[in-house]
Amino acid sequence: MKTRLKKTPSKKFQIFIAGTEKKKNWNLLSQEDVKNVLMSRIYIKKNKVKIEEFLSNFKKKPLMMLDPGAYTTHTQGIEINPVDYGNYALENEEFFDLCLNCDKIGNLETTLKNQILLEKMGLDVIPLFHYVEKKINNKNYWKILKDYADSYGIIALGGSASVRSNVSIEWFKKCFSLASERNSLVHGCGMFSAEVLNMFPWWSCDSSNWLSFRGEVFIPQYNKLKRVNWREQGRLFLLSDFIEDLGFDPSMLYDRRNRMRLNIRAFKWYESVKNNGSSW
Repeated sequence: MKTRLKKTPSKKFQIFIAGTEKKKNWNLLSQEDVKNVLMSRIYIKKNKVKIEEFLSNFKKKPLMMLDPGAYTTHTQGIEINPVDYGNYALENEEFFDLCLNCDKIGNLETTLKNQILLEKMGLDVIPLFHYVEKKINNKNYWKILKDYADSYGIIALGGSASVRSNVSIEWFKKCFSLASERNSLVHGCGMFSAEVLNMFPWWSCDSSNWLSFRGEVFIPQYNKLKRVNWREQGRLFLLSDFIEDLGFDPSMLYDRRNRMRLNIRAFKWYESVKNNGSSW
């Protein structure tokens, strides 16, 4: 029997917009009619986010996923208290539709212990399976993923953002093979590689790339998104038709908020491509 989820998820592919904790961006998210949001506990706490206030900006409540912020803690050496995370999730379960386990990247045993702990607290949590732990000599590595896929309707693949392009395609093939055999949906934590997204039947992924920290914009082209820096005006000019279809002109992309809006619209376009097979 699969673990009960708070609500039966749609089988359609969806991108959860991450990095949404700063209040100055909330109106933009609402105006762009964002339908899927991921918030990290570590940044909720840092930015003193009140979820009710965030949701008051929306006419219709987005699908909300809670994440502990393991990637941030892994790269900055910060510890997350799983009990604190669990208590916060319980106190706010009316707002969050999905909750990821309080994982610790690179420590399979701690991740498993936290899964059990949070479930004993009464939470339905999505288990996480990490790429980086493949290098650890653990004979139960693939058995753990099989057990997750046997027991949970959704599993999340995590820990790959910290190693970027070093993740083996063969690893994804193995993960999806085990998940599909057991009819489990797959979520990609911090997963926004065009190659990997196109190659496998993801249920969802999350990304903060819409924030354009490094000046990147995502331009729809045929059946995938092309990542371009806004300063590359020559390349943007060649893609101007696609940019204009999203309501912008290449010259407007010096403004970061315009880039953020364009990226959200591009993400929605990509969702449509994955779900309907349509393209430009």
